[in-house]
Amino acid sequence: MNIGIEYFPHLKNIERELNCLSHFQVYIPTLNKVSQFENLGLPLFLHSNLLNSFGENNWKNLELFRASIQKLNPVSIIEHGALTVQNGKKNGISSCDWREESVLDNINRWGDILGCEIVLENPPYQNISEIHRILEFSKKYDVEIACDIPHLIMTSISDGISICDFHKVLKDWNPLHRHIGGLKTSEDLLLDAHNIYNCWMLDLVQKTLGQGYTTLEQSEVWGKKAIKNNLNRVPQEYEPILEKLFNSNLHIMNEEEYNDYLALQRGKELGIRKVSRRIENAFGNDFIIYDYFTPFFGLFYSVMLEMEIADLSRISELFTRLYQHCSGIDSWIGRKNKYFLEYVSEDESLLLDLESEKEIVELFDRNVFFAKSLEGLSKISFGIYT
Repeated sequence: MNIGIEYFPHLKNIERELNCLSHFQVYIPTLNKVSQFENLGLPLFLHSNLLNSFGENNWKNLELFRASIQKLNPVSIIEHGALTVQNGKKNGISSCDWREESVLDNINRWGDILGCEIVLENPPYQNISEIHRILEFSKKYDVEIACDIPHLIMTSISDGISICDFHKVLKDWNPLHRHIGGLKTSEDLLLDAHNIYNCWMLDLVQKTLGQGYTTLEQSEVWGKKAIKNNLNRVPQEYEPILEKLFNSNLHIMNEEEYNDYLALQRGKELGIRKVSRRIENAFGNDFIIYDYFTPFFGLFYSVMLEMEIADLSRISELFTRLYQHCSGIDSWIGRKNKYFLEYVSEDESLLLDLESEKEIVELFDRNVFFAKSLEGLSKISFGIYT
C-alpha cells in the first residue's frame, strides 16, 4: 500500500529513515516558505483551501499562488473545498448549497491553469445524502474525490446510518486518495484530531479498499520519532472499535460550534491563546491577503485581542509568529515585502527590521530585549514596507 505523511521542514530526509513512505502531502498556504518544499525526495500532493471549489472565487487573488504551485510540480491538488467567509466570519468547514456547474467550472479552470489534477475532498458534517451527491457528481463528470476517513465516520454517525451502510458507502466509493488520522472523544463529543493517530484506521483501509494513496494527516508538532513509532505499530483490528463508535451515544458539533473549535485548536498550535474567526481590516489593506488565506481563523484580529491582555514578552512572541506567517505567504505569492517592529516610548523609539533576522528564536529574543530596553512603553507597531 502507498502510504505518505504530511510534510513539514523539520522532517527533512525522513524518507531515508522510514522506507515505507511513498509520498508527501503539503497543506498550503503554510507558515513555511515555498523553498522548503522544493526538491523533496518523494512525489508531492498539495492539500489546500485556496481554490474554494464549492463557492465563489476571486481569481485575481488565487492566481497569486499559481507560479509556486507549478514550481512544486505536484501529482495533484486535493482541495478541502469548504473555505467560506460569511458575515465577516471565516469558516473552515461549510455545508454550503453548492451547484454542480459552478464546482465543475472551478475544477476545470484550475486544472487548466495549473496543469495537474484537482481532487475534491469530502468535508466533515455533511449528511450522508450529500456524500452520495458528491460521489454521483464524481462519476458523472469523472472528478476524483479524496476520502477523509474520520470525516466520513463522523458524517455517518451523525446521520444515524448503520455500520453496514457505512461499509457499503466506503466499499462502493473505493477512493484512490484516503486521509487517515485520529478521532477522539471529549465527554459526549466525537472529534476529528490530527494530533493523535488511531492505527485501526490503517487496518480499515487495508482490509476494505483497493490500492491507492493513503496519507497520515498528522499535526505539524509531530517529530520524526513519533511518526516512525506510529507507522511501525501493528494496526489494531478496526471492527470492534468502529462497532463501538457506531453504537455509542456520542454527539457531533454543529457547523458553527465546530468552526469555533477548529479556530481554537489551530490557534493553540500557533501559540495564540485567544483567537477569533472574524476578519477585521485592522492592519490596513496590505494585510488583507494574509488574513484571508490563513485557514480557519482571522490571525491579525486574534493578535489584537491578545495584545489587550499580554505582557511585553507575549506581544513580542505574537509578532514573531505574525512575521513568520506573512513572510511565508509572501514566498508563495512572489512578494518580497519587508516588515518591521517599532517600539515607542515618550521620548524615543527603537526600530527592529524583521527582514534582517534569519532565525525565529533570535528574532523573539531581540523583540523582548528591545521592549525591555525602553521605559514607559506607549506603543508597539507591526508594519510593512510598501
